[in-house]
Amino acid sequence: MKKVAYLHETSPYVKDRLVHCFEQRKGEWDVIVPDVSAPPKKKKTGKKGKPQSTIPKEVCFQWDDYENIDWERVLKGDLFCNSYCFRKGLTRKVQLSKHIEHYNAKHPTSLLRQSSPQTWIIEVPSTTFEYGDGEQHDSEEEGDEGDDDYLIDMNIEEALIDVEQLFARIEEGEVHPYWILKPSLGNKGAEITVVNDYQTVFDTIKQWKDVCEWVLQQYIDRPLLVYGGKKFHMRVHVVAVGALQVFVHQDVICLITGVPYDREDITNRYAHITNSCVQREHSEFDENATVRLLSELEDDKEITRDQSKLIFEKIKTNVREIFRAVENQTGAFLVLKNCFELFGFDFLVDEQLNVWILEVNAGPDMKNTGDRLDHVVSSFLEDVLTVTVDKNFGEQYATYPAVSDDSETATILQEGRLHMVYNAKSPQWGTPNMSYIED
Repeated sequence: MKKVAYLHETSPYVKDRLVHCFEQRKGEWDVIVPDVSAPPKKKKTGKKGKPQSTIPKEVCFQWDDYENIDWERVLKGDLFCNSYCFRKGLTRKVQLSKHIEHYNAKHPTSLLRQSSPQTWIIEVPSTTFEYGDGEQHDSEEEGDEGDDDYLIDMNIEEALIDVEQLFARIEEGEVHPYWILKPSLGNKGAEITVVNDYQTVFDTIKQWKDVCEWVLQQYIDRPLLVYGGKKFHMRVHVVAVGALQVFVHQDVICLITGVPYDREDITNRYAHITNSCVQREHSEFDENATVRLLSELEDDKEITRDQSKLIFEKIKTNVREIFRAVENQTGAFLVLKNCFELFGFDFLVDEQLNVWILEVNAGPDMKNTGDRLDHVVSSFLEDVLTVTVDKNFGEQYATYPAVSDDSETATILQEGRLHMVYNAKSPQWGTPNMSYIED
C-alpha cells in the first residue's frame, strides 16, 4: 500500500524539486500538492470546540508551514512533519545568544566560545500605552502625539542604559569601535545597521518601534575578503532529525557583496550587509558573481584547499556545539522523534580564518541560491528525504553510531552530501517517554 505525503510548499522553486524527489522513490508514495494560491480551508470544529485538521487522515507525512501542521496528530505520533514544536532557542537571536553564553560559560575551551561575537541584548517595552480612559492604544492611535513620542523615547532610553555606557567606553578607546544592530527576528536585513555611536542605535530602534527585541553585536570589521576586496558570509544548510541527529550539507553557499568592503564607511550597506535581499536592491546586482560556493572560492584561487577544509571543519564543530547549547532546553527547542527541520546557519570568516556564528534561520529561503546553483538545492532536498522519509518509512537507511564528542571536531559520518555532526546519545523529552493526553 502506498504511503501518502502532503506537500504544501509556497515556493515554486522548492516545491517542484521536492515533488521530483518523491517521484524518484519508485512509486512508493502518493503525493498531495494543494493549490497554494487558493484561500485556506476553514477548519471545522470538533468535540469540545477544538478545530479539526483539514489534512486527510491517510496522510502520514506533512511538509507545510508551521501554523498549518496538524500538531495533535504529530504529538500522538501519527504524523511525520517538517518542523519542531519549539525552536525559538535557535532562531531568535536574543534566545540564541543567551543559550550560547550559558554554554560557553560551562565550556570555556570550546570552539563556539571563540566563534561567538560579544553581544548585548536590548529589550524595549511595548509601544502600547494606557490613557486616562483605561483603554489601551497603540502609539499611532488617538491621544497626544507628543506624549506618545515622549513615552517611546523613555522606553528606548531605559532599554539602552548599558549600551549608552558601552559607547562612552568606545569614545574613550577602551572597547571595539564597530557594532552591528539586529532585530531578534529578522526581516530580510531591512533593520540591520552597522553602528559606532549611541545615537544611531537609538534612532534605528525608534524607526522600527514595533520591534521589541534586538541584539547589539561586536562587528567583525576585518572579514576575509575575496574577488577584489569584497566581503561575504556563508549560508550553511542544516537538517535536524528526530531527537536528535544533526547533519550539515557540504555545499556551503557564499553570499558576496556587490561592491568592495570599506571599513571606514559603515554607511554603505552594499559593502557591509551581505544579505541577499539587500544586495538584490543594488542597480548592478549580478547573481552569478554574488552567489558562489565555498568550493568555487577554492577553484578560483581566492582561498586554498587547506583553508577551505579548515573553514568547513570549524563550521561543523560550531553547528554541533550550538545544538548542544540548546539541548534539553525544552521551552526553547523541543525535539520529537517524528519531526525534523531545515535550518540556515549563517557564518562569517575573518582574515585570521576564525569562523563566527551570525544567526540561525528556520525554513531558509532556498531560492536565493539562484538558478546557476539549482543542483545544490536539489541535492540537499534529496539528501534530506534520505535521512527523514527513507529513515522513518523505508528500509534502505543505515543506522548511525553515536558521534564522538571527545575531539574538537566530531567524527563525521556521511549520507550523500550531508555530514552528520551530532547524534544524541540518550533520548530527550518526547521520545520515547512522551504520550499525548486528551483533555
